[in-house]
Amino acid sequence: MATVHAEEVAGVSNLGIVPTNVIKAWPEEASQPAAIPAELPAVLAELDPANAPEVPLPTKTSALSVPEATFLACNFVLNFGLFSVPYAFTQSGYCTVGLVFVAGYLCYFTARFLGEVFEELRNSGVVQPCFADAAIMAGGKNLVWVVHITSLMELWTYAIGNVIVLGRTMNDLLPSCSYGQLVIISCTLTLALSGLPDRAYAYISFFAATGIIGSCAIVLAWGFELPDHWAASTSPVVGPANTWAPSMGILLFGAACHPVLPLIFNGTKSRRDFEKAARNGWIFWAIASIVLGAGAHYLYGSSAQKIITQNIGKDLDLDIVPNSTVVSAFSAALLVLRLQGGNVPVTRPMVLSLARIFNIELPPTHGGPKVMALSAPVLAIVGISAWLLKDHMTEVEHAAASLLMCTNAFFFPAIAYWRICRPAFLWDKVKVFIAALSGFSMISTMSASYIA
Repeated sequence: MATVHAEEVAGVSNLGIVPTNVIKAWPEEASQPAAIPAELPAVLAELDPANAPEVPLPTKTSALSVPEATFLACNFVLNFGLFSVPYAFTQSGYCTVGLVFVAGYLCYFTARFLGEVFEELRNSGVVQPCFADAAIMAGGKNLVWVVHITSLMELWTYAIGNVIVLGRTMNDLLPSCSYGQLVIISCTLTLALSGLPDRAYAYISFFAATGIIGSCAIVLAWGFELPDHWAASTSPVVGPANTWAPSMGILLFGAACHPVLPLIFNGTKSRRDFEKAARNGWIFWAIASIVLGAGAHYLYGSSAQKIITQNIGKDLDLDIVPNSTVVSAFSAALLVLRLQGGNVPVTRPMVLSLARIFNIELPPTHGGPKVMALSAPVLAIVGISAWLLKDHMTEVEHAAASLLMCTNAFFFPAIAYWRICRPAFLWDKVKVFIAALSGFSMISTMSASYIA
């Protein structure tokens, strides 16, 4: 049987958006050669003809356990979008709890589609299947570029969101520093950190992930300390129906992380473990969203800001409370840890795509001066975007959720599952229809609410 090798595509991130490992030499005696489209090798060669060393299939000893994979999933879904969840409760009241369950379940529902798709690809010989592998098999060359672009744009919104939230929070704490100066400082620090190899940066990401939990705890603790927080409990229990779609957009912006699911799948030893980890991740997301959202809605009421951390250190009239500097500073430190630590991973795919365009070979560890040089223009665009959109974070979340997240989380998984897995049973076909209908409904209702 022919040896199985792998190609590493330039523009690839460890998030698994574009093919990281695909079969180069197919076994001549393969029992189902038709399972791999004839155009697959040509498309991959066009993406990057470079060869990489052999990559072994995951083994039981090297694979992530379910708890480890669950932590990885939580690291993705517990992002800065969580800080906007209380604003969704402010808009729609406590019925947002139901929206949280709907958003979480729909994300898990379509993630299982991707699990079956990736399993089918792995059985066909693709060593580490990802979005682009599925796109090639489901729709060919054109679809793979569409998926690649929408995935990168989704990560771009996270990158500018990190900078916006960080800049606005620090600007409230340090009014002597302008928002523009803070954006420059953040992007400069990200540029310096981009020179670290992936393995070293993994430790920074681990500590950064703990920051968001601490920030959420401080938000609730500060609300309880406000002497007049009981007055906020008079806010409406159920908001107007025309606010439900924008609130769903806020929730999906944080919950729909489907472009990074291949990383979890390729790290686990089976589809069953992948599904358990994905399920657990969205359960933790739902719990965190309900606790923070409902709790902050009760404590702050209509005073809750679009980014809830901006309420720390202020009363319900949004006046600064004396002697609150220490609490605000500690909260800001945790926030900076989480947001600054998450900037390199979400900008890395853009850097690697830029390297492919200019045919620049980067080290396999994705660190060093070349990566820093290519990160500079990417971070310049992120910084300029964050400056221009600083007062429009909610609109950015709505636009991204209604188009990018719905495409990557609903339409693409449904298409890939239909074309690759070819469901034969009626219920499986109904599930595809439900996913596509959910995506269409999300896009239409969110877009209509945004236009209105």
